[in-house]
Amino acid sequence: MKGLLRNAFWLSVADVAAKGSSGILALLVARFLGPVLYGAFATAAAVSELALLVTGLGFEEELTRRGGRDGRTVPEALRLAFRAIGATAALAAVGLAVVLAVVPYPAQVLRLVVLMALAGTIMRFHLPFRYLGLLLGDSRRTAFMQGISTIGLIALTLPILMTHRRVEWIVVAQLAVGLLVLALWLRWLPRELRAVGSATAGALRRFVRDAAPFAMSNLLWVAYFNFDTFLLSLLRSEREVGLYAGVYRIVGISYVLGNALVNSFLPSLFEAHAEAPERHRPLARRLLATMAVLGLPLGVLLYAAAGVLVPLVIGSAYTDGIAVARILSVAVFFRCLNFGFAGTLMTAERQRTRVMLEVLLLVVNVGANLALIPRLGATGAALATVAGELALAAGAIVVCWRGGPLSRRAAHRDTQPVTVAP
Repeated sequence: MKGLLRNAFWLSVADVAAKGSSGILALLVARFLGPVLYGAFATAAAVSELALLVTGLGFEEELTRRGGRDGRTVPEALRLAFRAIGATAALAAVGLAVVLAVVPYPAQVLRLVVLMALAGTIMRFHLPFRYLGLLLGDSRRTAFMQGISTIGLIALTLPILMTHRRVEWIVVAQLAVGLLVLALWLRWLPRELRAVGSATAGALRRFVRDAAPFAMSNLLWVAYFNFDTFLLSLLRSEREVGLYAGVYRIVGISYVLGNALVNSFLPSLFEAHAEAPERHRPLARRLLATMAVLGLPLGVLLYAAAGVLVPLVIGSAYTDGIAVARILSVAVFFRCLNFGFAGTLMTAERQRTRVMLEVLLLVVNVGANLALIPRLGATGAALATVAGELALAAGAIVVCWRGGPLSRRAAHRDTQPVTVAP
């Protein structure tokens, strides 16, 4: 357990740095350029993320699943993950070109969408390296690489904001830093994993097929984290979009920590369930306890400090977002728990159940957004987020403890000998 938590610490540092690159970028734009320009920035970010949905089809999770079960499969799985990302990125580019040709976005938003899609594609190629570091027990290296990314991005962004004040050049800086870090990852790649090797079309199809159970979850999460901003951009002013998106970026730091902790548990959970399912239950309970210990103080801290934190981080123009931050603080605790439930179900071969619960989350969230945003704007979007997280947590508790991977009945059933009738 000590080694697992040590790896979790470095992966948390890495994920904070990785998400911090985009998060700090967004917060700097929000603070220096104000909620109106940040509204255009956030709109373009949501559109580009939705366009890149097709690249998030569970390739890193499949790499982790194969490598966690059998380390000898890592080289082939790594090659297949890169090729799958490349193929789906090409599909995303075609789809985005069609959308931008027919949707009447302003010229600035169009430029931002294209640049963000390019930068996002480069970042997609970073992810297999991060999961490889997890499999190799080298998350310290991951933290180092992501630290370079964050420092480089801040070093390039601040002069741009202070001189040209052009949002487009900030995304160009992000693209340049992404290429630099990708080159460093390739330089670090262990020699035994550098061989390009051959991968048949059949092997690639099987890899994508095996990743499919994880794909739906990734698609649902991207839709979930971007739909509220997208709907706000259609129904409310750019200022309100910027206000909500800026506050959500602050709250999102806690999500980074939660996701990092869960990722650090995944190889051990996959291995425990494959070798002896009864070992999975206590480790999964430990994961959920860890997530609760993380989520509760984070939520309380955000609620108590929102009045100071929001204007301090993104400026006095966002003081109307303090109430939004306090509403979202309620979601922080349940989001951390839900990360734990998702990891538990996935590693217990209950991915279909996980997807059903996440569909529930998305349905409740989308329905609440459609009902509340027209009347309440950013406050309605925050309330919709809380409603979705509560629905997922309630469903996961019922599923996991009633004959699911956390129930004593399931553990007892898994340990019974199997008899075959003569």
